[in-house]
Parts: sequence; C-alpha cells; structure tokens
Amino acid sequence: MSKKLKIVSISSEVAPFSKTGGLGDVARSLPKAIKRLGHEVVVITPLYEQVIDKKEHKLKLVYENVQVYLNSEETVSVNYWKSYLMQGLPIYFVDCKKYFSQKKNLYGSTHENARFLVFDVAALKLVSLLKFEADIVHCHDWQTGLIPFYLKTDFR
Repeated sequence: MSKKLKIVSISSEVAPFSKTGGLGDVARSLPKAIKRLGHEVVVITPLYEQVIDKKEHKLKLVYENVQVYLNSEETVSVNYWKSYLMQGLPIYFVDCKKYFSQKKNLYGSTHENARFLVFDVAALKLVSLLKFEADIVHCHDWQTGLIPFYLKTDFR
C-alpha cells in the first residue's frame, strides 16, 4: 500500500444498527473492506433511538450537549455515542432526540430535509471534535448531500 488514507464514511443507515435496504449493507461492508486494506476509517450515522438498542450494541456516550450551528441564529444540541463495526473501526452515532428518536421508521417524516440537515452538520462537527483530518469524506446517498457543499464553504 502506498499511502494510508484517513476516511470518514457518513450514512443515514449502517447495518446491523439500522437498515432499510442495500444502503445499510454497503455502509457496513465498504468501511470494513477499506479498514482491512490498512486505511484508517470512522463511520458516522444517526442514532435512531427507537431502532438501535444502546445496551445491546454497547454504545458509549463520548460527547454530550454539543451545540451545532444550523445557521447564524439557530443551534441544536446533540450527543455523540460510539461503538465498533469491527475491531479498530469505530462507528459514531449522532443523537438528537427531536429529529431521530420519534418513530420506529428511519424515513418518512414530514421534515426529512431538516432531519438530514441536522445530521450532516452534526457529522461534520464530530469530525472536527475528533480532530480527524480526513483525506476522503464518503457521503452515502441523498441524506448526506449537503456535506460536500459544506466542505467547500462553511467547514473548509
């Protein structure tokens, strides 16, 4: 291997924690394969509190009541939890009860855009808190679509 890369994988679902279809499978399998190739990988996903059992998956609270700016006037408070997809491959969960703990379905809310705006900004805030200087930020599907824009503007 020529260079060990630092990669962040951000997805709205990651099996076995949350899954509605193929996205959850890919968001689990791809980071594992990349880790096995010798790269440093972290995974970030929402904490759907009615779907993900914190005790069963051995989630540990790592950051509490972090204020995330949505715009120049609005903030939201989030917590971050941590577990592992496999040894040496951490997965972090964005915990925001207002947006991710109301129902058992991962999707179908009347405010999907707001939910995933919060997730995208909170995911980038976590990367900053971890001081993880990523070479690659892998954004899975439409739910993470604002992240490339933010990386070019607010989160350079």
